[in-house]
Amino acid sequence: MIGFLLVENLWSQCEEELYPFVHGVASGDATSSEVILWTRLSLPEPGTSETLHWIIAENPDCSSIIQFGTVMAEQDRDYTAKVDVKSLIPDHWYYYCFEWNGIRSATGRTHTLPLEANQFTFAAFSCASFERGYYNAYRDAALRNDLQAVFHLGDYYYEYSGVAGPGGRQHDPPHSAYTLDDYRRRHAQVASDPDAQWLRRQYPWYVIWDDHEFADDAWLFGSPAHDNNVCSWEQRKSAAKKAYYEWMPIRENVDTTIHRAFEISHLLRFIFVDSRIEGRMQQVSSTSSAIDDSSRSILGHEQFEWLQEQLMLSENDQWNIILNSVMINKAVDQSGYPIDNDIWEGYRSERDSLLRFIHVNGIDHVMSIAGDYHSSWAGDLPLSDYDTLNHTGSVGAEISVCATTSSPHSVGDISTFMVKNPHIKWIEQTMNGYLVCTLNHGKVMSQWTYVSTINDVNYTKSKGKTIQIDALNPFLVLSDEDLTLLENEMPIILPSFKTHGILWGEEEKPEVFPNPARDQLSIKLNVQCGNLELSLFDVLGRRVKGVQYEFEFAGHQQILFPIHDLAPGYFLLHVRQKTEEILLPVVISN
Repeated sequence: MIGFLLVENLWSQCEEELYPFVHGVASGDATSSEVILWTRLSLPEPGTSETLHWIIAENPDCSSIIQFGTVMAEQDRDYTAKVDVKSLIPDHWYYYCFEWNGIRSATGRTHTLPLEANQFTFAAFSCASFERGYYNAYRDAALRNDLQAVFHLGDYYYEYSGVAGPGGRQHDPPHSAYTLDDYRRRHAQVASDPDAQWLRRQYPWYVIWDDHEFADDAWLFGSPAHDNNVCSWEQRKSAAKKAYYEWMPIRENVDTTIHRAFEISHLLRFIFVDSRIEGRMQQVSSTSSAIDDSSRSILGHEQFEWLQEQLMLSENDQWNIILNSVMINKAVDQSGYPIDNDIWEGYRSERDSLLRFIHVNGIDHVMSIAGDYHSSWAGDLPLSDYDTLNHTGSVGAEISVCATTSSPHSVGDISTFMVKNPHIKWIEQTMNGYLVCTLNHGKVMSQWTYVSTINDVNYTKSKGKTIQIDALNPFLVLSDEDLTLLENEMPIILPSFKTHGILWGEEEKPEVFPNPARDQLSIKLNVQCGNLELSLFDVLGRRVKGVQYEFEFAGHQQILFPIHDLAPGYFLLHVRQKTEEILLPVVISN
């Protein structure tokens, strides 16, 4: 990853080059024939509306145009713009961009769902507090080219006030978000982060919200963190929703609800539910008898019925993946009380009704992926007669995504906890990162990727446990087997910059030519006395070639860098001498 450690430092140089599309581009909610494209226009003297041109193409420079059109960036929507592109080819990679007054945005890459498929792979994220640390997990996923989609399961940002974290990262605005402007500024802050922006450009996103997109521990009619002296809860909720729909690449339901479903025939159905504000009743104490009250709901009656209908629509050989911001699974302390009254365990009757519905109707291939709890969990979804030894009484499995940056939660001693909760097979409660999940007709394989730190942009990564769920056996299996994933046939998108001097004067920045090149690169630069290091990195961040030079005298030099032994593709050339560094995009041609 050495070649990409400079991204955070480069950002101040990036904004001018990205103007007026400083928040990048994004895509989401792709189906087999449609996809949402998103951007935002930043202008010094905004008017009431501006016309943007959009392009979707089959190559990274957007020259092989498939469709094009116009869309308005309007003041009422904070100059964000979304277009729902239709009539696309299933299971196809596309590149896209926007233009304003002849100025083109950065390029994004997206992918339509297949009509049918033998395999599908995605990454899942949750709980990304901006001020707590760097989005190294986002950057790591952006560097890989073996995914088809990104899922974000809530707490995409945090609404509360705080203090500056690593590198001076602090929420904007610094006070708790209440107004539409407050929530818009939180979204803008995330979309301005180079790692978040890069991942938003790399894959189509499928998102749901949790509480911190509104307020801590939010429910339908309020939040314990809400102050009615500032504004009413309905005003605050409405502002948060509006900003979310403006800034996220999501297809908007007419009634402003967020639950929706997508499918790949004979393989999977993704069911996104809102377990936060659509129908959730207020939380009660974990020791309250109301925990078991059959009238209490976390989804609301209408959404619960919709979820049941979606499960019944699934074909016999389809995986039913429930995407949920909080854990469905049973999780109790040594006294039998919920470890957290905010998860489905605080709404036991509805949770048990859902699991019984799955069992009674013989719905197979059920899996839940949950966010919110900041740590890595894997367990079966147990009925009352659950027996782990005889493999009876489970209707599926649930995996929880660890936090992107937020502080991991702990259940204390894991072994003691598992004695009381034998259906939970794995917990890791110290690491930040993300989950990768790949599935075929026979099984689902999931594995966590962890980053060593969020306090610095320099990080290493490691792999967590692998979880396997077989189609005909609703009991998960732990494995040390690493996931085997196929590389995508189309190249990833490089970071949103062309050339970026760091300490090099504007007139002394190194130049690379020709570019594209085939046999060798020529680098013209003004060298200092001493060591000069050139490193070439591929799009996965791997150092594929490097050379060092020692100069006795300072002055202008032209250095030849051979590339005849490298395959065609997109690369970054890292030039370093003493305290001066630069990253230069390079294309090696056929």
